[in-house]
Amino acid sequence: MVTLGIIGVVAAMTMPSLIANHQEKQTVSQLKKSYSTIQQAFLSARNEYGDIADWSDAGTRPQLSDEWFQKLKPYMNIVKYCGLSSSAPKDCMGSSYQTLNKNRTNMDLNDNGSSGVNFVLADGSSVRFVAYDKDCNHLDSDYCGNIYIDVNGAKKPNQIGRDYFYFAILPDRIIPGGSQVSGENIFQEQCNMEASYTSNGDGCSAWVLINENLDYLHCNDLNWNGKTSCK
Repeated sequence: MVTLGIIGVVAAMTMPSLIANHQEKQTVSQLKKSYSTIQQAFLSARNEYGDIADWSDAGTRPQLSDEWFQKLKPYMNIVKYCGLSSSAPKDCMGSSYQTLNKNRTNMDLNDNGSSGVNFVLADGSSVRFVAYDKDCNHLDSDYCGNIYIDVNGAKKPNQIGRDYFYFAILPDRIIPGGSQVSGENIFQEQCNMEASYTSNGDGCSAWVLINENLDYLHCNDLNWNGKTSCK
């Protein structure tokens, strides 16, 4: 009985950690799959229409987002579209999101009619596609817009860097937030539980794809040129 009791205590102590580790591995796998889908669609559309800066002459961000999306649509298996119409479904994304360090909460992304286009892929992930500049010169850079992927759809936790990940749209490619080739969303500043950046979590995507872990949830001293795991 004593032995069984000890086993039960050990199991109770280790089970939450095992479940969390399994969930994080699922997140890594799903993000890779969803990003591959989006990236391949983007490259296929670019092969047909050229750089994204040439895809539309729309004068407003909502129109630009939608026209860019229409170029991508044939190359994706979309099961639900929550577009720009006020009568369109509004549940493609979660009803409330928060940053990695929870310094911003209640970010409602079901704002149909704004600049973003929301849709759901056949793999269950939700995508938010937002255009900023048809000339791809937003903030005096080659930045065109962004894409957010929620790997488990509208389901919780709905947190940037945990199940909701940022990607930057450039004229010729889509790069994950926190990428070393990107001048924005630096990992140490925007993917750290102790950082105060207002969009903390935007810099986690590249880390997850390349290092295949979410260890930044468990330790704060990770970096690209040194420690890449809490272990």
